[in-house]
Amino acid sequence: MKKLHAIIKRIIENTEDQWEVKASSWNAFKSLLGGARQDPHKDFPALETSKALSKKNCIQASVIVALMPGTRFIVFPRRLGSLVDMDDTKVLVLDKGQILVFRGDLVHAGADFDEENIRLHCYVLVKGIEQKEDTTEAAAFASYLCENCLLMCDSRRHLSNHIRT
Repeated sequence: MKKLHAIIKRIIENTEDQWEVKASSWNAFKSLLGGARQDPHKDFPALETSKALSKKNCIQASVIVALMPGTRFIVFPRRLGSLVDMDDTKVLVLDKGQILVFRGDLVHAGADFDEENIRLHCYVLVKGIEQKEDTTEAAAFASYLCENCLLMCDSRRHLSNHIRT
């Protein structure tokens, strides 16, 4: 683990000089067969992200290290706020040994798996900013209202299909 930490730390700190990775920032995640997908969330609360942006012009990040082939990770591209559309879901698949570095305000979710999956997660902090690790902020699915009949739809596609019928 010390060797992996040193490698990731070097990659991260060479990518952005305001970033830092602490040895205590690592967690192992284990998903069990038949376990549910995580709810959409961001790894850092908006208040902490805003503080880092305003003081350092930089935001936190997170790292996933796949320890097994077929490690799936759900992202909501272009969704850096707290509302996501169900139709925006993208599934990334990592092979053993691959790493994913992503913005701390990117809405994402741990996937459900057909078999046990183990991966590593690390919080990347902004130097000089007081931040609490493992304080995620939930994101909610957006809903859309039909102006004609007041039907509540759970995605833009659902609303569009409803309007056409």
